[in-house]
Amino acid sequence: MDPRPLGVFDSGVGGLTVLHECLVTMPHEDFVYLGDHARLPYGPRPLAEVREFAHEIASYLEAQGVKLIVVACTTPRRPRRCRGCKRS
Repeated sequence: MDPRPLGVFDSGVGGLTVLHECLVTMPHEDFVYLGDHARLPYGPRPLAEVREFAHEIASYLEAQGVKLIVVACTTPRRPRRCRGCKRS
């Protein structure tokens, strides 16, 4: 078994519910949680800026030696809107 912790990050405190579920379903794992309160909310920011934040946080968690990163915030994962695509 890999003893390294799992990393969890969110743009605020909502990711704590994800962390809770991880703790319940994986009780033998250790976790490193990062809530980016300094730059919240992510929602109104340009996608490129949000992705930059996500890369910075992922690099930090990687430096902490995590084996996996759980992105509890949905904003960095939102799809790009296709130019010319019609809204339904």
